[in-house]
Amino acid sequence: MDGSSYRNWTFIPDRPTDEDLLWQDDNIQAKLEHIAERIVSPLYLDASDHPFQISSSMTFAINGYWGMGKSSALKMLKKKVLAIAEREEVKQQLKICEYIASAHAPFAMDARITLAQRIFIALSGSGSRAIQQLGEQINSYKDDILVPGQDKHVIARDSYILQNITTNLSRLTDFAQILQERMQGEDGKAYVLLVLIDDLDRCNNNFIWQILNFIQQLSDVPNIFFVLSIEEDHLKSAIEKFSRWDTAPRDQKNANVDFASDKYVQHAIIVPAMSETSLPNFIRTLMPVAGEATKETDYVALAIIENISLFLMVLNVKRGEQPLSPRLVKRFLNSVRSELANRMQQADTQEKRLKVVKEEMLKFTWTRFYEDCFLPTLSERNTQSRDAFGLLEAICLDFRLGEIRSGEDLLTQLKRLLKEPFDLQGYNQGTSPNLELVKYLGMEPYWFMEQSSTASIYQNNRIPLDTGKELSKGSF
Repeated sequence: MDGSSYRNWTFIPDRPTDEDLLWQDDNIQAKLEHIAERIVSPLYLDASDHPFQISSSMTFAINGYWGMGKSSALKMLKKKVLAIAEREEVKQQLKICEYIASAHAPFAMDARITLAQRIFIALSGSGSRAIQQLGEQINSYKDDILVPGQDKHVIARDSYILQNITTNLSRLTDFAQILQERMQGEDGKAYVLLVLIDDLDRCNNNFIWQILNFIQQLSDVPNIFFVLSIEEDHLKSAIEKFSRWDTAPRDQKNANVDFASDKYVQHAIIVPAMSETSLPNFIRTLMPVAGEATKETDYVALAIIENISLFLMVLNVKRGEQPLSPRLVKRFLNSVRSELANRMQQADTQEKRLKVVKEEMLKFTWTRFYEDCFLPTLSERNTQSRDAFGLLEAICLDFRLGEIRSGEDLLTQLKRLLKEPFDLQGYNQGTSPNLELVKYLGMEPYWFMEQSSTASIYQNNRIPLDTGKELSKGSF
């Protein structure tokens, strides 16, 4: 193995993707496809053939917790919309505006202003073209919409015309009409405008409320579709704060918030938690595995995938009550893979590589046990200490398989069979064993159990705890 390949590993970035790496077992792809068809439909369907108005504007939402892949879902939706427009040969009439809300939230400017600027640019094709078009149109409005003392003809040639107009949106009562006039090309063909608003759940309630009301202001403009990426609870929190229901009873307030959110969002889909069955494929995608496994990423990825049950157990311990998310998986891989890459240089067999993975995950998750119990055993030259650890693995295996039914029985067995029971508390407080650590030690690969004579004797002469037969302390 060429050790130089280990210098080529890189951290996995937490960036959204338009490829489906996460939800092969879910129907979210079909849901995104339905939304995409609805968005493009005004450009190729005959309105007279449909009972509903296909040109009516709609607002969709992609809901889900942080790190679940809402931004990736937005990118997938955009990809599907473009593919449908290409299929129907209407791509030139499709305009897409991408608005990263968190990039604009820190500024004092009204959210409507920055969103309107992005919309103008999307419709015009470029900032300079938007300035030219709006500069020509400004002559039809009264002078007092401009900054006092400014010559409108000079402003029309200046780069701040967009901000100048949009800053005064509240005074342009017919802004929706201005936008509607821009919703067609020079050939008279109607546009469809798709506005993708991401990272809203990183913004405060006031910013979200401004966005919602601006969308509502444009609801009568045909062929505009908004898609919001936001946690549902965060969206409802903004609605509740600004809807003056603070004095209402809680059940009535919740009903009112639900009713109001339906007004702003006509259809929502929920990005599901990552499934455990999709995890191996997700890791393979993040850390590509070549056919002959000659690179660091190949060896690390293979070792983790071959130990996927260990990986899942550790991941579940680390995440606690958090749902399984792509962000969590990436963060965990970034935490362990550099050390794994370095140690893979010395692991010249598959068995050794698997043990390296298990050891590194043990160190990362149950550091105290690793330092106080595992490392001293590993460094011991005599077989007595390793035999005892092998017996510990055998007892932990019994617990994982249900032969030992409780933590109390586990401690009893350890005290009966081991002269110096290992500290299995892990990070637990008190004297109770960390049962997740116990299950982990009882999973393959084993460090010492298969070479331990005491473990072999224990497995061949297992005596159930409920028989009443006494065993002397330190029997094996």
